[in-house]
Amino acid sequence: MTPYYYWYYSTYIPPYFMDPFSLFYAWTAFWMQWIYMTYYIESFKLMLDSWRKFMESYLKPGILATAPSK
Repeated sequence: MTPYYYWYYSTYIPPYFMDPFSLFYAWTAFWMQWIYMTYYIESFKLMLDSWRKFMESYLKPGILATAPSK
């Protein structure tokens, strides 16, 4: 019985040719990836900070242990 191999995608990306159009495409693609990466990192930091503030205000001493006022 012959072995069956699954298809896979290689992680090797061939380099761009040195013509101006492909260099412009590569530069803009890398620049947009950088912008998106910084946007998502800043969004993640903002989410962590908002969760930290929420948990600090939620778990303040005395809020959960006090009886409701009449």
